[in-house]
Amino acid sequence: MIKKIKLRDFIDVLTDYHSGGSYKILKANTKILYEPSYAVMIRTLNFERNDFENDLIYCDKDSYDFLNYSHVKENDVLMNKIANPGSVYLMPKVEYRATCGMNLFLLRFKNINQKYMYYVMKLNEDYIKSQTHGTTTKTITKDEVRNLEFTINDDLTYQERIVSLLDTIENQIYRNNDMVHKLQVLAQIIFYKFYGDNIKNFNGILSDLCSLPSGYSFKPSNYVENGKYKLITIKNVNGSFVDTKNVDTINDIPNNMKSFCYLNIGDILVSLTGNVGRISINSSLNCLLNQRVSKLIFKDNKYRLYIYLLLNSEYYQEKMKQMANGTSQKNLSPLDVEKLRIFIPDNIDEFYKFTKDILDQLCLLNLSSTNLNSFKIKLLPLLINGQIQ
Repeated sequence: MIKKIKLRDFIDVLTDYHSGGSYKILKANTKILYEPSYAVMIRTLNFERNDFENDLIYCDKDSYDFLNYSHVKENDVLMNKIANPGSVYLMPKVEYRATCGMNLFLLRFKNINQKYMYYVMKLNEDYIKSQTHGTTTKTITKDEVRNLEFTINDDLTYQERIVSLLDTIENQIYRNNDMVHKLQVLAQIIFYKFYGDNIKNFNGILSDLCSLPSGYSFKPSNYVENGKYKLITIKNVNGSFVDTKNVDTINDIPNNMKSFCYLNIGDILVSLTGNVGRISINSSLNCLLNQRVSKLIFKDNKYRLYIYLLLNSEYYQEKMKQMANGTSQKNLSPLDVEKLRIFIPDNIDEFYKFTKDILDQLCLLNLSSTNLNSFKIKLLPLLINGQIQ
């Protein structure tokens, strides 16, 4: 049965780090540590990066015991209190003790499927954010959380069926992402096995193997919502793969746009402004290259993975940052990148034999995850609103 509820009637636990008392009490009883210790303090950053293994912060046993009221378990719902307040997350399974960081609420529910309630809240995230308050800094209080109203199906069997279906999609995305990680590790192992001792034994420059033309200067006046083509800018070159979740779009390709600006799956891109030198692989369809992002155009494709791993190495990432100029915002010249001194291996055919399918497999797996996530987003309101039984 579809009904409207107030969240307060289904909350079993609503807590946070600050529920332990005053600032003085918390300071006396908790220590935040930056080296591995007894337990992990879960932060918004972990959810934003979908990374619960790296760049963690910790607390010791005494702190963890004191914070017993905010220990985090698998499938707990967490919500930002400030800094994008109202954003909702679901805690994954981790192999360590965890407690709630400073800027998050922790929620557990009663008389309703925990994950179903998470999906309801995720679907209504814009509404939750509209209930926040503040001028310069937005925030949300416990009372505002308790007073949130949602429409749900109160049939527990139906809730379980929805969760099972969505879990099937999530599990496939997890398997894809796990395989991506394993392939990335494998590629790194092979790369360093072949070339780890030689990458600074320069015998050429990058332009011997590829060119790095910059993208087209698209006019913001031509941007539309949900356009046919996605514009890949420096903000989208942010991780192993081009991020197309927050992307500008247009409907028409300019007549004078160079053909290389139409991106193919597997193209390797480099950011030239801001966080310069970031390397991402394009794994999406209908993408166009914007200015201040360069595309690597190879003279021989057997060098693609080699150069991708080379430029992602700590040495070349630091080198590109040093080459950048500018005060308020760093800028990198494509011509300067092309002049980077590099090691050109004479056994690339052997390396290619071991790795030729890795980039393609990475792209296919990431594209599959992207498509599954888009399908889940479209399916979610139909399931929650009872349009699909």
